Amino acid sequence: MKLTALPLSALASILLVACGTHAGVTGSMTKAERQIYVANQVYDNLNNRRFTIEVDAMKPLRGGMRMLNDRYELTVKADTVMSYLPYFGQVYKANPYMQQVGLNFTGTIYDYAAAMVKQGQYRISFRTRTEEDTYVYSIDLFDNGKSDISVFGEFHDAITFTGQMVIDY
Repeated sequence: MKLTALPLSALASILLVACGTHAGVTGSMTKAERQIYVANQVYDNLNNRRFTIEVDAMKPLRGGMRMLNDRYELTVKADTVMSYLPYFGQVYKANPYMQQVGLNFTGTIYDYAAAMVKQGQYRISFRTRTEEDTYVYSIDLFDNGKSDISVFGEFHDAITFTGQMVIDY
């Protein structure tokens, strides 16, 4: 009994010390400083073309908004997109002999463009291809990291997602 109590209490005290000392970069920041930090991170991530957006809701062209419980995300790394997003909608040209991947793929980015639409809002757009379709991604990204992702397929109904950019603290 004493042998197991000692390691557990030691582990608990180590965890308390570790949690108390790991306030992180934003632990001592005011709300205004945190907003500036996040806005700078969003800007840097866009300039480096390296960002991940975790998606929390989707709105298919036909149907209402649906909250997502699983972890879905869109990652851009230089000229590569890793799309792990759910798809609900009409497919207009399907090959019954080919596996349907929907919006779950890794592809090459074509025609990448990023611009500031207005103060605190950026618009990123690019094309990518799979064996199944050619997609256009249009991302509205805000200084606070919130985002709207619209995906248009040549043979798929459009779909929109909302999410949050992953910020490194």
